[in-house]
Amino acid sequence: MALIWLLLCLLPAHAEPPARARVDVGVLGTAVPGTGGDLDVLLGGRLEQGLSRTGAPLEATLLLRGRTRIDVLGAPGPAATRVTQVGLRLVRQRVTVWLGRHPVAGEGWRLVDGVQVGAQVARGVSLGGWAGLLPDPWSTAPSWDRLGAGPTLAYRSPRFRASVLGEVAASLAGPRPGLAPGSPGIDRVAARARLWGRPLTNLDLAARVDIQARPGGAPSIADAGVDALWRFAPAWDLRAGWSVYSARVFLATRERDASLRTFAARRDPALPPPGGATDALDSVHHHAWTVRVRRRPRAAPDPLGAELRLRYRHHPVAADRLAQAMLRVGAYGLAERADVEGQAAFVLSDGRPRLEGGPRLFLDPDPQGVLSLEFAVLGLADLSGAADPAHAAVTESYVQVRPTPWLAVSVGYELEVARQGAPAHIGLAHAGWLRATVARR
Repeated sequence: MALIWLLLCLLPAHAEPPARARVDVGVLGTAVPGTGGDLDVLLGGRLEQGLSRTGAPLEATLLLRGRTRIDVLGAPGPAATRVTQVGLRLVRQRVTVWLGRHPVAGEGWRLVDGVQVGAQVARGVSLGGWAGLLPDPWSTAPSWDRLGAGPTLAYRSPRFRASVLGEVAASLAGPRPGLAPGSPGIDRVAARARLWGRPLTNLDLAARVDIQARPGGAPSIADAGVDALWRFAPAWDLRAGWSVYSARVFLATRERDASLRTFAARRDPALPPPGGATDALDSVHHHAWTVRVRRRPRAAPDPLGAELRLRYRHHPVAADRLAQAMLRVGAYGLAERADVEGQAAFVLSDGRPRLEGGPRLFLDPDPQGVLSLEFAVLGLADLSGAADPAHAAVTESYVQVRPTPWLAVSVGYELEVARQGAPAHIGLAHAGWLRATVARR
């Protein structure tokens, strides 16, 4: 990972033709008085560098993408390293070849260390296939005993897109540390399909399904869903969707459910959390329904915006169900420098009802976009009536400075004051991060 990060830093400065590159350096510190704290560092980035001269019959491009998180105080050393792309893209007329590590078919969670081929066989239609070793999709650690292969088919037009991916994964079951040798066999057979269409200029429809079958079991849905977006008025739209997914196969729950607080959304790009889902098909499924009505702010003198979002996630275990009703209203583009919004939500999770929300202020004092600021004060009230209610107040601050088009530096700070336990205990928690991004487009 260190070599990849070094290449990301050095290649853009000397490569011809110019590279598209981004390098991130992040530092996150947390402190809880009386308990201790932690400090983590992130190095990451991506690179897209052409290797052939302009107009060459064979276009070659080097592609790199990865990150590593280093724990400084806890257990020193890398805590979460993800390398999702290292390889070449070769294009000659209507044929494209990917060599090395790339996402299968360019999307989704599957990765392959091998070769992918795609050819345009008709207008808007491409046909191809892939084969290679299958790294773990979450840790991205290479695997030497899991092989995968399958076909790909895609169609694209201005108002319709469709893709189908097939997969057969086999395990060589050879000797591995701590495991006894086994016999080779099929690990899983899977198929994924995605559809998107715009039958009307104001209506978008999308659907997806990923079905997997493993030896000794019936085929099961790993992920599926439908979504519709209807722009029924110039400033209004309605979105509704349903999804069902295996509890662990794709994304952690926190990535599926929108958070009221944006601090995590700001922080995670600087230092994404370790861990996540595992590459295993869980027989327990979540079902989720979402409805959103939104009024988009328009140019002055109509700066008002609003959003009502209703969400319910079902699970056989009552404590794992989630219900959320959120209302957000705001005024945007005030004096071309400020956005003000407030939000409130009723949330039922972990078997406990609570209220969350508060005001948020966005400022762009510099007309050139050099400086951006964000401030929020939020409250969380436990309505469960439990003997140990958890109430909290949170303040968030975010500052970004962009002195040049290729450099951005941001600083964030969060203070949480929480009441927990019985008898009541008031605790403080501090979190701060610093992120520097160098990008060349």
